Amino acid sequence: MFNLPVGRQAQKTRIIRNNSTLTVLIFTRDITNNPEKLTIYARITVDGRRAEISLKRYTSVNVWDVSKGSLQLVQLD
Repeated sequence: MFNLPVGRQAQKTRIIRNNSTLTVLIFTRDITNNPEKLTIYARITVDGRRAEISLKRYTSVNVWDVSKGSLQLVQLD
């Protein structure tokens, strides 16, 4: 079915059915020892099963836009 290059092992793949749902949510959490910093997380949901991962990235409370769920755009002069 797939032609793999010589020397590579076939990896298991999971085929998602067409009627599956996929949602990716980016959100932040407070860092307990530093109230000025937020840790950025991603929550991936497939058919109601959730997994949360830390993106190992941090942002300041001042530049995170809660309504958009992203960093605020900064105008450079």
